[in-house]
Amino acid sequence: MAEKRYDVIIVGAGISGLKLAELLNDSKLNVLLVEKRPTIKKLVNHIYGVIPWEYIEKWDLHKYLIRKQGFGFGYYGTEIRHYRKKPTKPLGIVDMNSWAKSLRLNCNIKTSLEIVNLKRESDGITLIDKKKNKYFGNIIIDCSGDNQTISSLLGIKRSSCDFWDYACVFENANITKLDESFYFLDLNLINSGGWYYPLSKDKCLIGIAEWTGDNYLSSKELIKRMDAFRKNFYPLNIYTKNAKIVESIQKIGPTSTLHSSIAEDNYIAVGDASGGGTPLIGLGFYVGFEMASLAHKNILFAFKKDDFSKKTLSSYLMEFHNNFSRWYLYSRFLRYIVLQYMTDEEMNTMIRNLDIYDDAEYYNIIKSEITFQMIAKLLLKNWFWIKILKNAFRVEVLKPIGFKDIERRPLVLKKKY
Repeated sequence: MAEKRYDVIIVGAGISGLKLAELLNDSKLNVLLVEKRPTIKKLVNHIYGVIPWEYIEKWDLHKYLIRKQGFGFGYYGTEIRHYRKKPTKPLGIVDMNSWAKSLRLNCNIKTSLEIVNLKRESDGITLIDKKKNKYFGNIIIDCSGDNQTISSLLGIKRSSCDFWDYACVFENANITKLDESFYFLDLNLINSGGWYYPLSKDKCLIGIAEWTGDNYLSSKELIKRMDAFRKNFYPLNIYTKNAKIVESIQKIGPTSTLHSSIAEDNYIAVGDASGGGTPLIGLGFYVGFEMASLAHKNILFAFKKDDFSKKTLSSYLMEFHNNFSRWYLYSRFLRYIVLQYMTDEEMNTMIRNLDIYDDAEYYNIIKSEITFQMIAKLLLKNWFWIKILKNAFRVEVLKPIGFKDIERRPLVLKKKY
């Protein structure tokens, strides 16, 4: 079959792919949106999104809003709960499926189409589907999420730190505080943490995340761990005592660390396909929108210059760094400490120490915009760093010679359960 030619091909109709396609509506470019599922009106990663209010306003998402959450967000441990409510910096809970259904796109759209191979050309890349149909694009945008279709075919090395996520919507819940959202931590139940927010008086969302590296975590094990949290962690055990799951999604989480490359000749990766995400809490929906916006700007610039080289497209990487990834180093460092050297005792101390931050700093923690000064303040309070060093010594020095490890769920999980 004859090769079909396009200026831009977007692979994947998730949040980033759909947003980029919408932004390109007003361009004169010939755009193709490819999706392997039979529809673009329903998202795979669809179970609502918590988005900072500034981005709800920027992207005009008010009509898809389920709840406007006054700046009420907490960190709950096994013994300590730190919660703040400051309405000057609210969060919004958005129905992302309603947003996807509302889109009116001008581009060419092909569904039930899976890209299985590609070939580099002198002026672009030719994509090949299962039926050996060919589609040429001057710029290929990988928005395929965790599948990372184009990145994989190009041999781009992905980041190694991954999470398995399980998010559930519960009905028949007993929600006593509609303004209460929180991140919860119990290292005897899960090695990373989870999140909770209410949708209505009888409906809420709970998600859990396990850091697994490259290891496989079965659906059965995720369900078991969610059930353990519901029954054992306060106040989830009160809110969901008689609740039932009506929606759920299990997926590998974004690496939250950019892959070895997100821009090459004729190629850009956006969203989860790039490893982009907010490293600490994982509010990735608005980052997907922002990455699509940066890619859109870069695409128009490349066509204006008629230059699709890595040198030109790498300005996308620089802008992403200025907006997001410059915070990643400190967020990853803090997360590394949590994952490697903390038990519930230290976790409760860390949550207790959050009162050192003013409201602006606290809000930045939610967005993973963490600085060296913020980490230093946390570790220096109450000699917290001494506890971390003691645990690090046990893990790195004593454990290898046969002494007992610190008590918590193992980081490296078995491949089979």
